[in-house]
Amino acid sequence: MNRFLLLLIALTPGWLPAQSLRTDLQSILPKLLCKGGKIIPSSRELWKHQLYETQLDAAWIRSADDTQPLIPEDLATIAKDQALAKQHHGYAYGLCTAHEAWILSTPAADALSTWTADGLKLNLKIMQGRCEKVALHYAEAGQGRPKQIKKMRSRAAETLFVHPELLKPGTIGLTCYPADKKQGPELWSLIPIQNVKTDRIPHFTSHHREGTGGLIQWIQDIRKAQGLTVLKTEIPLLRNFANQLVADPSIRHPHAKLMAQKRLMAKRKINILGENRVKATTNEQMAWLLWFSPTHRQLLLHKKATALGFEMARLQHEKLLVLVLAKI
Repeated sequence: MNRFLLLLIALTPGWLPAQSLRTDLQSILPKLLCKGGKIIPSSRELWKHQLYETQLDAAWIRSADDTQPLIPEDLATIAKDQALAKQHHGYAYGLCTAHEAWILSTPAADALSTWTADGLKLNLKIMQGRCEKVALHYAEAGQGRPKQIKKMRSRAAETLFVHPELLKPGTIGLTCYPADKKQGPELWSLIPIQNVKTDRIPHFTSHHREGTGGLIQWIQDIRKAQGLTVLKTEIPLLRNFANQLVADPSIRHPHAKLMAQKRLMAKRKINILGENRVKATTNEQMAWLLWFSPTHRQLLLHKKATALGFEMARLQHEKLLVLVLAKI
């Protein structure tokens, strides 16, 4: 903690609207979401546009009748309805063509972060409705286990300034711990600092690009490079649990299910340490997320982990990987 300079500004919490149009996203996302592929761009692509949020939930719409163009006002209503259904506070929408469009919702009602003369400004006020606690983690780009910079109740302050001058190039993750105990931690923002170079993933080679086995081998290799135990992967109970978890295609951690399974597994002398889940189109993109997201890397390099359950699911336009780490 002494290596990090933080400035907290405590203010009176204010009321937030149920759903807000995210004009910042409205201006940035059309060029990205209309390119094809029907997936949210990777963090590396979003960073090029100074967009650091990770909880972006998009859908694409096509008019049923090619003679009838889509109407922006209707898209706004659909986007707001999606935000309401997902308990999100922010939404955006846009036309790609007269007959194709995108809608998007996100938990944050406004932009989460801004670089200012005083450092990195984080707007915690907009997290108060959903998050009981918030935390900041830092990961150095090339090596090492992440560090927790700060964990606090979301209502302890409305604004947080981070001064990363003493940090080496890396990433900062802003995590929400929901008030709804059925939900697990949510990474809301992943922010590059000190001109971090993210084009290379440590120990990732062409061998690791092939199939689920290649990605699991990268996990083993990265743990060996950090002096950690190689994980046992032939544990049926863990593999079956990962198979259950991958049935949910979202990136949200099913906290209640994890806790229930943790209690059951404890009776079998298996201590579940946590779950990682990432969506991407390639192994390289998945490894990138697991390494450069501080909280993902924190679990990946857990010192007590001795076993791994994993499952990969193919979605419409990408793949979902679920990892369950445990001590046995």
